[in-house]
Amino acid sequence: GRASGRAAGANADAGSQARGQPVRWDGARLVRGDPERLTLYFTGGPPGPPDEPCARAYQATAEPSGDRMTVTVRELPSAPLPPSHGCADVGYGRTVTIELPEPLRGRPVLDGATGEQRAVIDAALLLTPSWLPAGYRFVRERVEFGIDFREWAPDGPDERLLIDQGDADKLARPGFDPVVLARPVVRGVSATVWKTRLFDDSVCVSWAEGTMGHRVCTSGAPGRLLPVGELVRVADGLRG
Repeated sequence: GRASGRAAGANADAGSQARGQPVRWDGARLVRGDPERLTLYFTGGPPGPPDEPCARAYQATAEPSGDRMTVTVRELPSAPLPPSHGCADVGYGRTVTIELPEPLRGRPVLDGATGEQRAVIDAALLLTPSWLPAGYRFVRERVEFGIDFREWAPDGPDERLLIDQGDADKLARPGFDPVVLARPVVRGVSATVWKTRLFDDSVCVSWAEGTMGHRVCTSGAPGRLLPVGELVRVADGLRG
């Protein structure tokens, strides 16, 4: 699962910046306020308490300039491993949250580890379900490629409810080789219920509201998917 970075938050001091190893991050969610905050999503080492030899902690820094904001995630130094102690080479979904030194004001955000611009999702534009089928609970989330991915599931292992939001060009239309199952009205706009031809493990409803695309999918073993009516009810019940 996705875990928050230990020692996450405010800008590090110059010494920490010099020692910390930069880590590439994949996407960010902006929460407006005073101050504004960015939650950064990336793949890192395992979370854990400071006395766990394999645990890794992270910290972020933000450096504004006139036309951009550079945000860098760093892995904090850790103690050497005990003799004969090894750590599994497994990537974990991690997050770290930073308070920005000044409002973003629409400036592009650069990843300090790579110099590349990263898409930022404005949390104020995201919708949340007001109704879910019985037994469904929140499981995980991530932000990547300019899309906010969130997932709910019941206790069983074979079913998932996926809500993806972001770039309308990527999400508002049916995906690869679609079969259209219905064209309902969702939240007052036209939507499309579809599945990929020859695949019966996922059904989605897609639509756009302005520049934001929305896609709600039921995924799992064939015969265990939510009925189309329930899927549309989830989509229609999304609220800001």
